Amino acid sequence: MVTKNIEIDIKTTDQALEIAPVIHIDGAQGFFASPDVVRINLIQDRMQAGEDAPDPIKRVVCARLVMSPGTLLAIADWFGERAREVKEAMDDAREAALAELKAEK
Repeated sequence: MVTKNIEIDIKTTDQALEIAPVIHIDGAQGFFASPDVVRINLIQDRMQAGEDAPDPIKRVVCARLVMSPGTLLAIADWFGERAREVKEAMDDAREAALAELKAEK
């Protein structure tokens, strides 16, 4: 695997998102952690056509995330906060729907 470091003068997040690759993933498989680095393999499930294909679905590593352990923890915290926000919104919507149903009776 060849890795290239490319330096680009980016002034805004929008500019960064315009050049960032979009990678569609189906999951994560493989995790390596040491005191200095964390690696996570992102995978895609690809359909294999033909009757002679050994397996109908082939799992392919499409990207690898490499970061410091601190970055991984920051990302995990961010996802946790978003999950709590979504859960609160869903709970509020459920309560509103139940209240509306009770009001109709």
